[in-house]
Amino acid sequence: MEPTINHDCLIITRPFLHSIEKLSKNDVIIAEDPEQEGKTILKRITHLAGEKAFWQRRIYRDGWRDIGELEIQKGFIWVEGDNKERSIDSRTFGPIQEKTVLHKFVAVLPCNDIYIDLFLAFLIIFVWY
Repeated sequence: MEPTINHDCLIITRPFLHSIEKLSKNDVIIAEDPEQEGKTILKRITHLAGEKAFWQRRIYRDGWRDIGELEIQKGFIWVEGDNKERSIDSRTFGPIQEKTVLHKFVAVLPCNDIYIDLFLAFLIIFVWY
């Protein structure tokens, strides 16, 4: 699967409020990077607490082979990138804590300078007035 959000796209997110919201499967989130302090990751939730995650790695002689199975503990989620071949995600670093989720994805503007310019102009007008 190809990435659904390119690096040059403008995304719209909103803060995730842990006290009043719940995370759901297929939510796209921004969370603290578990491997690099001060960095964030943009991933899709694929498994919630209580579910079993299976992950695969390409073994070139044997094709695809199951490498692991893990039941996700309470307070944790399993996240994966849409570009499975290149993504560094829970298949690499394991489940992440729900409390590390910072934002939920709302929308993406097309990766086209005209749309981004129009959106920024709208924001400027909206904030100005």
